[in-house]
Amino acid sequence: MWSASNECRSDWADVMDGHPQRLSRLRDWVQWGLTSYSQVLFSKKALVGFLLIAATMTDPWLFGFGLIVALATNGLALALGMGSSAVRTGLLGINGLLVGLALAAWFQPSPLLLGVAALASIAVVLVTAGLRTLFGNVLGLPV
Repeated sequence: MWSASNECRSDWADVMDGHPQRLSRLRDWVQWGLTSYSQVLFSKKALVGFLLIAATMTDPWLFGFGLIVALATNGLALALGMGSSAVRTGLLGINGLLVGLALAAWFQPSPLLLGVAALASIAVVLVTAGLRTLFGNVLGLPV
């Protein structure tokens, strides 16, 4: 008997066969996106992130732009070596997410807006790194 779900699983397995690292990276990025959204409500649960993603999907522009900026912020933070624990828990992605959602809510899509979002993503990572250093290392506060 033919089953669409079994065929999809088989196709996915063929694509990912021999690439467990690629599948692991994909899972990481999905998890980072979910936790970035869940941190909006001070939660670490993926279900909360999924529900918030579903809510923002009512406006595709808002959803797409917010998610892209959040993931770009996470990627930049990892590239700068800021530590995967802050990315994994969504503490860096939430800042990028909120900036992306605000830009998408207030401005119309344009190439200029993409440039502003890229600069904002960089600024979010740098300001967050600076504040973490100031509060954690200089003032000795828990961050």
